[in-house]
Amino acid sequence: MLRRKLQSGQSIGIVGIGIALLIVVVLAVLSLAPVKFGTVKAVTFAGGLSGTIYQQGLNFKAPWQGTRTFNIQRQTYETSNNPGSSLANFTDYVIEAKTSDGQSIQVSYTVIFRVAPDTVVSILDNYGSMEAVVENIVKAKSRSEARKSAQNYEAGALYSGVGIKLYETEVARILDGSYDNEGVVLVEFLIREISFEPAYVDAITAKQIAAENIVTQSNSARAAVFERDRQVTLAEADAATRVLLAQADAERITLLADAQAEAITLQGVALEAYPAMTQWEFVQHLENVTWGFLPSEGVTPLIPIPVPTTP
Repeated sequence: MLRRKLQSGQSIGIVGIGIALLIVVVLAVLSLAPVKFGTVKAVTFAGGLSGTIYQQGLNFKAPWQGTRTFNIQRQTYETSNNPGSSLANFTDYVIEAKTSDGQSIQVSYTVIFRVAPDTVVSILDNYGSMEAVVENIVKAKSRSEARKSAQNYEAGALYSGVGIKLYETEVARILDGSYDNEGVVLVEFLIREISFEPAYVDAITAKQIAAENIVTQSNSARAAVFERDRQVTLAEADAATRVLLAQADAERITLLADAQAEAITLQGVALEAYPAMTQWEFVQHLENVTWGFLPSEGVTPLIPIPVPTTP
């Protein structure tokens, strides 16, 4: 009988230890609060937020406390004509806006944002989820400011692209301060495309074609003037060349005449100084003469000719 009581007591003890160990394990599991990268966990108790935020990694909490996971990675809100084809986290249709000169435009843009870890408690307390943050902060404010800021720019500046960067910078500056007040961090605001009404595009195209025609005609007129001036220059150069050639030819003839006159003068001086040169030149000219006629009388031979004697 006693043995049975001991065995019964031992069984109860073992069961109790087992239950205690199970309770410890359950409590230990309930105390674990692992946080995945790119998220944080807000600690809750009795349905309310305790104000404590757990960062990524292994954390521990009281077993009776709960947690609420919130994504702090960068999110993308994008507007386009075909939201279904976008890979952004949140998509929407383009906005309609007016420029300062009354032209209707469609603006597609992208907002890259994130929620800072230290503002998660406030975000959860005021909005409850990321979807509510996008709807009430990111979407509402970006669409409103993009419409209002478009009224500060003329359609021509946005169409040519000159004003797009200014427009983009202005909206980003306004959203940065507005989002920060709500606990949302603006990473970047990007204008993707600005579309204009077909009538405006046709008018601008016609204007550009007319301007290009004016430029073409102006270039043609300048080319004609250039060609005219070139022909005049060539004609003047040709005339100048002819004048220079005539002057050179005249100077050549003058120089030849002067040289010939100088040669005759020098020859006369030489003959006057040396009369025998006349006879010498005469003989020189007879060098190649094989026959000729001379008068029978009155001729004085330059070289004495022996007279034949009769025997």
